[in-house]
Amino acid sequence: MPKDEALEREDAVLKLVCDGLSNEHRTLRVVGRPDVEKHALAVDALIEVAEDGTSRTWAADITLASKKFDPRIPAAMKDLEDNLLPRLEDLAAKVGRAVMVGCKPFVRSHRHTSKQWKALMREYQDNIYDRAVVSAFRASGQWFDSEVGITWQGPGSCFGEGRRVLLSYHDPKIEEGFRFSHSVEKKLQVQLARAQAAGYPTILILDQKPPTYVRWASNSEPTPYDTGCGLAFATSWLKGKLDVGVLVQSDDSVHEVYGSLSARGPAEEAAT
Repeated sequence: MPKDEALEREDAVLKLVCDGLSNEHRTLRVVGRPDVEKHALAVDALIEVAEDGTSRTWAADITLASKKFDPRIPAAMKDLEDNLLPRLEDLAAKVGRAVMVGCKPFVRSHRHTSKQWKALMREYQDNIYDRAVVSAFRASGQWFDSEVGITWQGPGSCFGEGRRVLLSYHDPKIEEGFRFSHSVEKKLQVQLARAQAAGYPTILILDQKPPTYVRWASNSEPTPYDTGCGLAFATSWLKGKLDVGVLVQSDDSVHEVYGSLSARGPAEEAAT
């Protein structure tokens, strides 16, 4: 995600959290942006929680909830467009028809070197092109499998601005179901761990809204309950010490899914 766009989304998420979790007894407000201000405490925000005449400042970090929202996906899309579009456009011009091609912008797994992955992607792109050739001569003008969907339009057809190829994308991780992004582990073990060492209670804010580069429909969205259970398991497994987990769903609703926000410190909590 571009840096400016990411900061805008962070601002929006923080406002949603402060508005959504404030009520007649409790108010939340952002009192600092350490990451933006280049502060040594490298978290996304400091949030003041005030209730019953008492206030407490929490360290908060934001991350995308799902592994599906991989920041490498735009580069994978560009690679497809740079290496596949010219060949498809040449094919469509020769056939004299327009074609819609849906494919998956796969990202490199840790099991492959960059060289190996590049070779695999060239093979994948060659396969898409070969399927486009085959489907062009089918009566249906179509090809569909688990990785590629191709539909040829009628003779002389074209899309807007005279284009003959429309490239779209399917979710490359659709079979995986929901999994936390890798950054959840980093937030728990690095940024939020440092904030706790500095004396701050911590909030991990999970943003479930897909970034704008994700141009496909989300196939699944776990409930706040399921997300909270997953976060509790992840915190325990990683031996982290998270105080509160907050989920911002794709409809911008806000939920406390792990722990509970309070303006009182541990000693005051224990006294009650």
